[in-house]
Amino acid sequence: MRICPDCGGGHEHTDFTCPACGFKPTVINGFPCLAPDQARMNPGFDPEIFGDFVAAKDNHFMLTYRNRLVTREIRQHFPDVDRILEAGCGTGMVLSALIHAFPDQNIDASEIFVSALEATRHVIGDADVTLFQMDATRMPFENEYDLIGMFDVLEHIEDDRQALENVHRALKDRGGFVLTVPQHPWLWTAADDAVHHKRRYTRSELAMKLRNAGFEVLRMTSFNSLLMPIMYVSRRLARDGASEREWRLNPAVNWVLDVVSKFENAVVNLGINLPVGGSLFVAARKA
Repeated sequence: MRICPDCGGGHEHTDFTCPACGFKPTVINGFPCLAPDQARMNPGFDPEIFGDFVAAKDNHFMLTYRNRLVTREIRQHFPDVDRILEAGCGTGMVLSALIHAFPDQNIDASEIFVSALEATRHVIGDADVTLFQMDATRMPFENEYDLIGMFDVLEHIEDDRQALENVHRALKDRGGFVLTVPQHPWLWTAADDAVHHKRRYTRSELAMKLRNAGFEVLRMTSFNSLLMPIMYVSRRLARDGASEREWRLNPAVNWVLDVVSKFENAVVNLGINLPVGGSLFVAARKA
């Protein structure tokens, strides 16, 4: 069910038009906008870095590792999902993998930046995906989706507790929630400042917030573990501009790092939960 952001009434209209009060979302560049006041002004991310992500989408070791991990864990924990929402799709890096891995599912994707949605539309081409602009702290859904994904999104949201409660409400009974976040506050560097992170998570903090929002954690594992020392040192030495350079790797360096990440991915695939790493993956279920 969709919740009208104007009158609060519930309805089933797929175009977000409210039959009770007549609300229609603002349309910007062809995208329905449910939080138009933030569509171009959100301070949580720098649109100029989107181009680096698009350029890295096909072979960057961190992106391909995350995509392999996410799609495999969805198949394992939530094999029967139909309706999927990626909340905070960025420039479509994970979304393109979801489209490829789950071609028979109904997939929606949202992002707070219209500029990011434009990049996403370019990345996914003519794929049958509904794209719309939304603020995750004002998510207008209830019992709507079988699975919601947030991949490197939650750390950009000041009120992450509200976002988690909204995800819980938007999921159907026993629905699935998969997410990735940057891990370990002591790993904070200028790269986190550059992409406007609000926090890096500890395992205990994220687990507590998920439980408080009504989720049962099915799996929690670190990833980007073997390369964490290299990533940390390179970010410390790089200081300014580290976030841009880490998406523009020399192809030979990227190949070596990809080999290492594939080995780590194989370990995670065995069911081993890694205790430390640059990022944290969680699969949870609406309790």
